[in-house]
Amino acid sequence: MPLDHFSLAVPASKVDPLVSFFTTSLAHMGFKEHIRYGPYIVGLGEENAAYFWIAGIVPEDTDEKTVEAVLRRQHIAFTAESEFLFRFDPSLVVSSVIVFGGDVWITIGGFLMFLGAEQVQQFHVAALKAGGKDNGAPGPRPQYHPGYYGAFVLDPVFGVNVEVVCHTGAAA
Repeated sequence: MPLDHFSLAVPASKVDPLVSFFTTSLAHMGFKEHIRYGPYIVGLGEENAAYFWIAGIVPEDTDEKTVEAVLRRQHIAFTAESEFLFRFDPSLVVSSVIVFGGDVWITIGGFLMFLGAEQVQQFHVAALKAGGKDNGAPGPRPQYHPGYYGAFVLDPVFGVNVEVVCHTGAAA
């Protein structure tokens, strides 16, 4: 069953820096801020759907240090698109035949790449530029399953382990 939406509760003073990190790191995948309810509740997502919510907790409602300690143990993974991207390169004259999911792909003067792997790589670069800390460079993770390709970055606000993953491998 797919997940419809979820929220991450953070100290109210950290809502905007966290929103900035996520929108900057995932902008290449269409991720953006959609709606705000007051200053401390922000809906993020793609297209016209907010599915990732950041909710600010005011100091009188909780101990901020406890919340931050809990957040450092969180892991959020976003799914990259799983489709082929054909790149034409006239210098490539070798054709190839690729079988994937029952489909046969023939390339002449080009190459195929998984769009998902490219999104994983773009996320890693953007997240590091946005102040994140590397927690696993883009690459295959066969210990999870044979097609797992992901990258991990700790957000610069709390150290939440943020990942973008593609489940169809890196490249054909």
